[in-house]
Amino acid sequence: MPKIGIIKLVAIFTFSLLMLIPTMSSSYGTFGTDVLHLQIVYVTDQNQCRISDLQNVQEFDELVKKYFELYELDSFNYEPSCMTMDQFSSYRTPYYFDLLILIIDQDFRQQTLAEKGLEGLYAHLGADRSTNHFILLNDRPDFESDLDSKNPSWVLTNSLSHLILYYKGYDPHVIERFVQPTHPHYKDCFGKGFISASCAEVKQIIRAENVGKDFAILTPFEGAVGNNLIHYIGEEISESEVSKNLHKQITKWWLSGKLSDDDYLDAIKLVARIPSYSIETFHLNPLEIDGGFAIPVFSFEKERDKAINSSFRQEIQHELLLIENLIPFEAKDTSKIVQNGKFPDWFKERASLWVNGQLSDFIFLDGLEGLLRSKNIIP
Repeated sequence: MPKIGIIKLVAIFTFSLLMLIPTMSSSYGTFGTDVLHLQIVYVTDQNQCRISDLQNVQEFDELVKKYFELYELDSFNYEPSCMTMDQFSSYRTPYYFDLLILIIDQDFRQQTLAEKGLEGLYAHLGADRSTNHFILLNDRPDFESDLDSKNPSWVLTNSLSHLILYYKGYDPHVIERFVQPTHPHYKDCFGKGFISASCAEVKQIIRAENVGKDFAILTPFEGAVGNNLIHYIGEEISESEVSKNLHKQITKWWLSGKLSDDDYLDAIKLVARIPSYSIETFHLNPLEIDGGFAIPVFSFEKERDKAINSSFRQEIQHELLLIENLIPFEAKDTSKIVQNGKFPDWFKERASLWVNGQLSDFIFLDGLEGLLRSKNIIP
């Protein structure tokens, strides 16, 4: 059969199949038992950690636990640590590790672009959303008269929300707009208490009983609360024998060379539920770092005057090398799952076993789900 005929046949059969599938009511699937393994490291500019530093890192650790609970996301916190910058230069992550939260002492802030208004950031390296996460936070006192500053707890929970949304499958180009509020009195909502009841849209207070302290935090993004992540292969498809048999035949054509990678991707796109967003409304490019991206949190003044200015973002972009050097993940951990539109060998091996009846539907579709979630084959 000519190649063009096969492509048309794929499109016709797949379109017909979709017409038989009921409307998909939910864009989420069960999130399983995945656990984020993390550690908080507090870096001081002193020769050794003070009692106040140790207290700070314990408070931040408790805050992170409470915030993950609000999002209903499971985490395992390694014992938080306080160290000098020299000690951190030799820091090695634990064996099972997904997230480092690095908190810089207020006297060390000049080394983290604080003079340019950068209060913190979330960064991710590589294609695997389950690991290689990094959060940087500039610690500073909560001075009530310091109207331009954001509470460290708010900055941290802002970055944690960025992490959680990306971890659950949201596109990095839109999560900043989902998390960053457009509240008309956004700045006025920060201080020692609420300015008005409407501030609950962007800020709330939580109590960490273990440290006996209240924290001002970013109100969690409702759409990401719950132990789910974005699900691309719906049950209506994964449980349909007609759908699976059709996809198995298409996969055979692909493995035999009758369909190119691009043709196979087109077939997948017809049955996968890829969330769509209004680019005009949400699109905001994250900053680029070696092997990944970063989403900054600026001070109020920088955010208002410069954060949306492309030249200012480029200025920050050019100076990110200093911060990149603080990320302890090695380059070998950041290799992409898919390059140049080609599928990885592990997926081809699974596909071959699947079409020959040597691999269950569940394992194959789970692998396809993971590949889609990596966002390296679906733009």
